[in-house]
Amino acid sequence: MGTTITKTALSNKEFFEREFNGEAGRVIDSSVTGNVYYAAYQSSKTGEVYGLVVSFSRKGNVISYKDMEETMMPYYFDCPIRILNKLSPTENTYANQWRQSCLDRAQQKSSANAKASRLQQGSTVQFTPALSFGPYGTEDTFLVEKIGSKIRFRMKKTGTLCRITNWKNRDFQIL
Repeated sequence: MGTTITKTALSNKEFFEREFNGEAGRVIDSSVTGNVYYAAYQSSKTGEVYGLVVSFSRKGNVISYKDMEETMMPYYFDCPIRILNKLSPTENTYANQWRQSCLDRAQQKSSANAKASRLQQGSTVQFTPALSFGPYGTEDTFLVEKIGSKIRFRMKKTGTLCRITNWKNRDFQIL
């Protein structure tokens, strides 16, 4: 249950597919999101398909990773729905909680992306609660500025241009 460290010249997805296909089972479908590999993994022994989650980091050709089954309730919830749909039914409480958390996250992202896609240059948005900018105070109302493909926010009160991390996941309304 520790971390494995190895060298590889393969891409992350190719490496994990090679690593987890063998006598014990095979990867049915997989995806890499950030530094997490998600897979629908079919056991050769039972034929059951379960969720496999691998958190990893990579520096050059050195990759370190920790693999977890969904029954371990891994704290990574960005598994694509297409992979979740390939998993066998289970009565395991942790696996079901993990699957539901992944579905909730996907729904939240979909809703946030739909809302974010409505933002236009010059739109006014209001965040709830107000955001804190340390010694610069708090602000809840911003003007939207599109700079290339990036979205930036200009404080309504001071005119300061800022970047708001994870803004799509925050509660906001378009005024």
